[in-house]
Amino acid sequence: MTRFSLQFMDCCCLESALCSRTCGEMPIPFPVEADCQRISIVDSCNGLVCLATDQHVILWNPATRESKMVPHVATEVEPKPYYHEIGFGFGESCGDYKVVKLIEGRGDASNKRVRRIIVSVYSLKTDSWKTIENIEGRLMSPQGKFVDGKLYWPMVYTCGRREWKQYSGKVVVGVICLDVKTETYEK
Repeated sequence: MTRFSLQFMDCCCLESALCSRTCGEMPIPFPVEADCQRISIVDSCNGLVCLATDQHVILWNPATRESKMVPHVATEVEPKPYYHEIGFGFGESCGDYKVVKLIEGRGDASNKRVRRIIVSVYSLKTDSWKTIENIEGRLMSPQGKFVDGKLYWPMVYTCGRREWKQYSGKVVVGVICLDVKTETYEK
């Protein structure tokens, strides 16, 4: 098992923020053999932390030191996706933690300039993924922000024409909002 640690800094004063001394360290039991160099903290809700590597998403409870590797989502994206974004939140009304993965890839063979975003939602309760309706557009931020039971991502999309070449249609900057309870989104 690969061992990682989370380092804490004492940020009580400007002096400690400017120096790089480590004030505390907590080992993280990591459930995968990772040859990755980077682990990012996606978000946290109610003490549960969502971590991501290039290959894996992990839910970690630092209080109990337990962790769960989220199963891979099976998505068919050809050609290979440009990138994926992850969000994490808790639906209070449904009592479930959700991981949302947005995979941005090119459109179909008839118009490869169109960007489409495949939206998949993981439920901790059911330990399964569900792919919901695709979105056409481009994401502008690497992580969704969780507020009041919904995840938000800024995005760019066109109205009218469906080509991205030089943004030839009317360009709209907006926000996509995904309700984690209903697993539906709106622009």
